[in-house]
Order: sequence, then structure tokens, then C-alpha cells
Amino acid sequence: MLAEPRPRARDAMTLVGEFYEAVNRGDAAEVASFYDDACQVELTFDGDTAPRCGRDRVAEGWRDEFAVSAPALPGDRRYDVTRVGGIETGWGWVRADWTRGRQAAGAPPRVESGYAYFWIEDGRIVRQ
Repeated sequence: MLAEPRPRARDAMTLVGEFYEAVNRGDAAEVASFYDDACQVELTFDGDTAPRCGRDRVAEGWRDEFAVSAPALPGDRRYDVTRVGGIETGWGWVRADWTRGRQAAGAPPRVESGYAYFWIEDGRIVRQ
């Protein structure tokens, strides 16, 4: 069962930082609570070929991610966020630059750098 969404920081950049802290804790229900019920997440999870629409589908993606891979960064972390900043377009858009480290059972660690865009509205992730 998903955690009931709870009020989040009104500042979009703070919210994104808190989101990655929850991801690093590996609690799929807590991570899902950051998303709007009608959110859209595009190609965040390995194997996705289309956006995931809705908080339940996104929660499923995080549960699968946590089940098949372990953190592979120092401090038992999945993500090391190097920068979170607003985007000049307004509308609550935020960009997070990160290094991600994951390790599937019996496989070498995979470490990669990248970024994600988030549209935050009313304290929830509407689009990622």
C-alpha cells in the first residue's frame, strides 16, 4: 500500500533534494509519496519505453528498482546529487545533476552521471 501523500516543502529545489534522500533510503512507499496522483515519469527506469503515468505505476517502478539493485556509492547511497537548480522557464521546473551507482546481484557496480528534470506543482512531482 502506498504512503498517503503528505505536505512537502513549498520550495521546489528543497523538495527535489528531499526526494533523492528518500530514494537513497530505499523506501518505495516514501518515494512514491513525493509524486502527484496524476504524475508522468519518462524513462526513469531501466527497460521503460514509454512514460509511466500515475503515482501507482511510478511506485511500482521504484519497488522494482529497489528489489533488483543495491546502492553502489559510498555511504550506501544510490544517488549523489551534485546540483539542484531552478530552470528559467518558471512553472516549478527544477534540474538535478547526479551520479548514480547501482549493483545487481552478482554483477559489477554500474556508476553513471546524468540529470533529471522535475516539474513541481503544489509540493508534488507532476512530471519527471
